[in-house]
Amino acid sequence: MFAQHKPIVPENNQDIAGQYGSSDGILLFENGRFALYGYATFVPGSYQITKEGIDFTPDVPPLFSVYGFHNPALGDEVQMMFQGFEEGDAYVVFDGEKPRPAFNQDANCFDWPFVYHRKKALQDLTFNRNKSDYDDGFGELTIDNQWEFSNDGYNDFIFLFNKPSRYYSPFKGIVQETAENVKFLQVSANFGDRLLPFTPKEVVNEWDEIVQMQSMSDVSMEDQDILYANERYNIIGLESESYVLDSNSNLLIDTLNTEEGSDYRATSYHDTRFLKKYVNIKPSRKTTSDIATLQPTTESIFFTSCEETEKSYKNPHHQVDSIENTYLETIPSIPIPDKQ
Repeated sequence: MFAQHKPIVPENNQDIAGQYGSSDGILLFENGRFALYGYATFVPGSYQITKEGIDFTPDVPPLFSVYGFHNPALGDEVQMMFQGFEEGDAYVVFDGEKPRPAFNQDANCFDWPFVYHRKKALQDLTFNRNKSDYDDGFGELTIDNQWEFSNDGYNDFIFLFNKPSRYYSPFKGIVQETAENVKFLQVSANFGDRLLPFTPKEVVNEWDEIVQMQSMSDVSMEDQDILYANERYNIIGLESESYVLDSNSNLLIDTLNTEEGSDYRATSYHDTRFLKKYVNIKPSRKTTSDIATLQPTTESIFFTSCEETEKSYKNPHHQVDSIENTYLETIPSIPIPDKQ
């Protein structure tokens, strides 16, 4: 079948911009960016046209990110929100103590957000993800698996973990054309050798929305300097200039919000009246380390199991949210491109 197709070298990005595949595949944009898409998957990256075909380089997000905020309301205690750690075997070390797994083995029935409280101040923090647990298809992409951080007076944290994935491995593609001038993209990628049929961007439904989503994903993959979140750890994109800093609480307060007296707005996951400004704490050291040599404890920070619900972690705001769920909006899923 391959012999019946003629390989071609595109002259520019405009010629190949569009959708390759159907329910899953690759989106190519005119600006030299692309995205792997599919069920619960949208991985952006960059591509370059060469004489041999197309080189694809997916964006690799930071393995660990730490954001800190000084919360006067906590006093000497420390509060930490773990996001993404339910995806795999990541370990945490507080101030040189023994490593602890973030979640128990075979954890399930998650009740986000996962917030951990510590009675004393935190000076040093280390995260470790055992390389032996990486996906088999992760390839030759090398990532330091142990990241160390030093704290400077923060006591309210957001910890982000991006599980390594085979989707981040670079791959190549060749644009081919049939005798009837029908284009295909042959890829030897993470999902195996495939021929992905081409649909020009002009006939792909909601292409403008897809381009906008690609731009947003580019930003989300970056290690941002600042994050804004409310009390429920809902990360908010701050665009308004109506916020002012309250020196007593260290919170940003929306001066134009007219619902100041509403108990619902004050306690809701969607509350935007009071925001915390989290600062990115850069790692002081990245290295490779076998977690087994550090003799980790088996006691996890969070325990959750569908079989032992009475012992499992419970979101402290769960009861309030249950009462208010008629007000909450449904978050739309990522749309899969379709042809007209």
